[in-house]
Amino acid sequence: MRGQGELALLAQAAAEGLTLAEFHGGTYKTTDPAPAPVPSWTVVVEGGDAAVKKAADAVTRGRILGEASNLARGLSNEPGNTLTPREFAKRASAIASEAGVQVDILDEREIERLGMGMLLGVARGSVEPPRLMVFRYDPPGAPSTPVLGLVGKGITFDTGGISIKPADGMEKMKDDMAGGAAVACAMRAIALLKAPIRVIGIVPATENMPGGKAIKPGDVLKSAEGKTVEVINTDAEGRLILGDGLWYARQLGATHLVDVATLTGACVVALGKITSGLYGTPDEWVEQVRVVANRAGDRVWPMPVFDEYKDQLKSDIADLTNTGGRPAGSITAAMFLKEFTGGLPWAHLDIAGTAWADEAKPYLPKGASGVAVRTLAELGDGGRAVLDAIEQAVRSLKRDGAHVLQRRLIFSDGVEQRLGDPLTVGVAFHQLCFLRIGHERDLRKRAGHRGADQHHKRRLLHAKVFHRLVRPAQTVHHRALHLRRELA
Repeated sequence: MRGQGELALLAQAAAEGLTLAEFHGGTYKTTDPAPAPVPSWTVVVEGGDAAVKKAADAVTRGRILGEASNLARGLSNEPGNTLTPREFAKRASAIASEAGVQVDILDEREIERLGMGMLLGVARGSVEPPRLMVFRYDPPGAPSTPVLGLVGKGITFDTGGISIKPADGMEKMKDDMAGGAAVACAMRAIALLKAPIRVIGIVPATENMPGGKAIKPGDVLKSAEGKTVEVINTDAEGRLILGDGLWYARQLGATHLVDVATLTGACVVALGKITSGLYGTPDEWVEQVRVVANRAGDRVWPMPVFDEYKDQLKSDIADLTNTGGRPAGSITAAMFLKEFTGGLPWAHLDIAGTAWADEAKPYLPKGASGVAVRTLAELGDGGRAVLDAIEQAVRSLKRDGAHVLQRRLIFSDGVEQRLGDPLTVGVAFHQLCFLRIGHERDLRKRAGHRGADQHHKRRLLHAKVFHRLVRPAQTVHHRALHLRRELA
């Protein structure tokens, strides 16, 4: 194994790539010869036992992530008459539970008891009943917070409903559950990687069909949140079921939310088939997700979610509409989802353009791509270093009366990191809040001898930053770590 970069990262990338290449989508072909047996591969590294051990662990990790992505691709590749909501729930449950994830499948009666009017509304047009998949990963010794909540869209086939789609290309709507598949398979990977934090996965699953009981444009649905939604377009159904899913993730204790969905054609128009759209708040959390996604191999691009976009969702008879029209269509869809996040840190990945490859490429065959699986798994596995530091350290320091400012933290180039943390140390701490104790005016009030007082507070700040931000990130090996601070 040779190349530019850290040995472990190279070994993991090789294992992921070789594993992803094993996927075969032609499972329903009866005349073509079966795929050749998967060859065995040997990774040769330079160095002693330590290097071999490091590479072996990295290969194992890459294999887990690659296999989880292939499982998601297999689910997305299934035809709609095979992968109904009930069958989707059955297979996803098996995939996750094999890895030790606790799985609960809620049927239509339990969904109704929860008051999920938006999910039930979308399901009305189909003879297939909806399902709500609930995944829980709760490792021993995990802190009570943070709790990562993953929500995936599980529309097993999308006709558009009464606002029916054009016939051309509708067969690809079998992959409208790619976000749900990503969540289910990422939960498996998170458990196999023995992630250090608690993770909850929610996948609402249904078909969107134009049956006699289907919702109609102009209908009003009541969400589990209690908000009412005027349905303008029944083909904007994904955001409806995700809204109820986001609410339920909050009820189960999620403190940070990420949803994944093949949500809008507008995102495909904006970013094409190469890049997924990234939306959310606050900026710090969105940036964490962006860096993790790019590192995991899922290209994303941040999009604005200014409050003014919400004006396009105004309704004359309900709290909001389910679509804001053609202008900024992917953004207004995200703004709709934001209404159900309860103000928690939230990121939305629109994978409408990236979930399916129309053309084969050297690194990706034609068909389902398995996008977002590795991103979600990396978020869960390496979340403690970032989420715990942000949620616990900054909050506790704010209680001490510190003023929180965004500052760049300078690190040396020699920082080493355990494989599996989603962020390099420099990027992770760049996004954390740099703390500055008061203004000069405040400091003058606190001490008569300003020089001695500043020296004391400088030492105090150093101790707080180290113990609150560095020590919780126990998975990071700090070598030649230098921090430059600015004090008033």
